[in-house]
Amino acid sequence: MGAFIRACGRSVADALDGGLPVDFDRLDLPAPSRIEAGGASFLSVPPSTVAALSREAFTRLAFRLRPGFLRTLAAARTDPSASPNDRFVAGSLLENARVAAGGEFPLCQDTGTASVWVWKGQRALVGDGGPGMDAEEALAAGAREAWAAGRLRNSQLAPGRSRETDTGDNSPLCSEIFSSSGDAWHLFFMAKGGGSANKTALFQETKRILEPARLAAFVRDAVAALGVSACPPYRIALALGGQSPEECVMAARLAGAGALDALPPLPDGAPGPGGREGAWRDPATEALVMEAAAASGWGAQFGGSFMAWDARAVRLHRHAASFPVAIAVSCAAHRQAYARID
Repeated sequence: MGAFIRACGRSVADALDGGLPVDFDRLDLPAPSRIEAGGASFLSVPPSTVAALSREAFTRLAFRLRPGFLRTLAAARTDPSASPNDRFVAGSLLENARVAAGGEFPLCQDTGTASVWVWKGQRALVGDGGPGMDAEEALAAGAREAWAAGRLRNSQLAPGRSRETDTGDNSPLCSEIFSSSGDAWHLFFMAKGGGSANKTALFQETKRILEPARLAAFVRDAVAALGVSACPPYRIALALGGQSPEECVMAARLAGAGALDALPPLPDGAPGPGGREGAWRDPATEALVMEAAAASGWGAQFGGSFMAWDARAVRLHRHAASFPVAIAVSCAAHRQAYARID
C-alpha cells in the first residue's frame, strides 16, 4: 500500500473539509521539545500530550458536527426543491446538532468505534524514546478517557468461544500508524457507528466496469441497495481499484470520512495520469453517484431526493487481473476530526 498510504498522508496533511481548509485550534497542552542525537534533531512529544489530544478529539467529534456538513444541512432545510420529508429530516438533524453541542447528549446514541489514522514523522518521538507509553497506547488512553468523561456508550465486544463480553470502556482503539518523513504528526480521528459500517461492501469486478453504461448500472444498483437503515443523508464513497481488496476497502472508508478530499482530481474523459501517485479523485463518478442517490427515491429516510448530501469516488492502482470495487457510507452523525503535532 506504499503509494496509496503516502497519498492518504498528503491528503490528511492538507486537511480539507468540503473543499475548504480546516481551521485548527491550538490546544493548551504540554508542548513538544527537541532532542539532539546522532547528529539529528528529534521532536519529543510527552505521552500525556498525545493522550490529551486524543481525548479532546474524540470528545469533540461525539458532540459537534463538521462545519461543511452543517452548511449542507442548512441549505437542504430551506431548499424549495427538496421534498417536505427531506426538509423535515434536515431540520431535525440541525436541532439535534444544536442540542449535542451543549456537550451532554452526543450526536448519536451509537457513539461508535474509536478509530485513528496517524502519519508520524520518522524524527518524532513519544517522550524521550525510552520506556513508557508508545503512540498507540497514549492515543488509546485518551480515547478511553473521552468515553468515560462523556458517558458515551460502550459498543465493543471481546470475542469468546461461545459468548462475547462488553469490554466496558469501548476499547480497543482501532488504530493505524504509518511512518512519514520529517518530525510532524498528522492525525485523523473518526467514530464509526455500526449501522453505517454495516453498509461497507466489496465487489470483485473486471475492467468492463469502466464501460460507461456498465458503471452507471453498477452505481445505480449499489446505491439503491444501501437503503436507509444506516441513517441518511449519507456521504457515499466509491473506491475503484486497489492493489489488494484491503486497500480498496480502506480507500472507501477514508473517502467516506472526508480524509481523501485533498486528492487531486482526474478530469472527466482523461485516460489517467499514469505514474506512481497512488490515488485520484474521480469527479465524473461522484456526479454519477449523486444522480443515482437522488433518483433512488429513498430520500433522507422518508422518501425524496436527499439520500446523499455528498459523494466521493477515488481511483487506485490495481493488478491487471483484479478490479476490486468498494462502497461505503458516512451516516448523518459524520464524526471526524483532524489534528497535528509539530
